[in-house]
Amino acid sequence: MKSGLIVYNTIDVKRNQWFIDKSLETLNDETISLSFLEESELVDYLKQNKVDFIIYRGRNAALVKAIEDQGIKVYNNSLTNRIANDKYQTYLWLKELGFRVIESYKDSSSLSCPYIMKSVSGHGGQEVFLINNKEEENRLLKENPSLSFIYQRFFPNDGDVRIYLLNHQVVGAGGVERLELVLDVECGEDIVGVADGQMRAVGVVRRV
Repeated sequence: MKSGLIVYNTIDVKRNQWFIDKSLETLNDETISLSFLEESELVDYLKQNKVDFIIYRGRNAALVKAIEDQGIKVYNNSLTNRIANDKYQTYLWLKELGFRVIESYKDSSSLSCPYIMKSVSGHGGQEVFLINNKEEENRLLKENPSLSFIYQRFFPNDGDVRIYLLNHQVVGAGGVERLELVLDVECGEDIVGVADGQMRAVGVVRRV
């Protein structure tokens, strides 16, 4: 039997409890023993227990790399963790792969108001700001001296849209706030096709 952990940092546990419970319910069977552990307890736990794999939902790429060096399989791995939790690195990576992406800058000098200012480390829709004048940007920089930001042109929109992939195919979609989306999962559209169609591919995502 394979032994695994699903790991979150303490502040993320409450709002992800449904996913934690569903993972434990779904993945535990005669071949897998999966337990939940908070990130703060992980290092000490691994000193005393054998683990075959970890589903890591935190944002500490250095920690993941240290665990991988012990021969433990981690999902998401340290490279994915490092890129996906840095919006500027994600932008560079997607651009290198040939995806059409919104141009992102390390400063706002080339942009006119209004524009978007977001921290590179923010997640879950946090630390994203619509800047209407330079005074707002300066205030945010002063209030958040420890954060690094990227800047993007503002495009009017209906909210945040999430596309879920498995083996390069769309298996789910969801909208944040008031945008409701429906997915026909049997269509199996490839992510490249969805990206090229700006998420308007017929049968993949539609407004209801």
